[in-house]
Amino acid sequence: MLLIMILKAVEIMGLSSMKGMDNLEYTIKNNGNLSNRYYIVNLYFYKNNGYQEPKETLELGNQDTDKNEWMHIEIYPDKVFMRINTFGGRKHSKKIDMNRDLTNEALILEAIGIFTNYWG
Repeated sequence: MLLIMILKAVEIMGLSSMKGMDNLEYTIKNNGNLSNRYYIVNLYFYKNNGYQEPKETLELGNQDTDKNEWMHIEIYPDKVFMRINTFGGRKHSKKIDMNRDLTNEALILEAIGIFTNYWG
């Protein structure tokens, strides 16, 4: 089911051109289909201070969606979570465990597919 949704997102948004790009921020900013629909709020890295922190966090949002409902992708060395704050910025969030074996490009495609389906 998830694979079908990802393939739909790729077909609908024409995101297949993202393959081969290594940097998520570059990928979104330089892909017309993405840059016209999504804002990157922040892309930052954490240092490890003796406990597991996200290796990389990407925050982005759909231009048609309230900023309190934007998506946060937290990339750990072994797994990836996508968090969506809902209900006008309340603390409620939805966590989706994604496969860390995917490339960064596949992760962003999968997350955007879920994001689009979630708010569709």
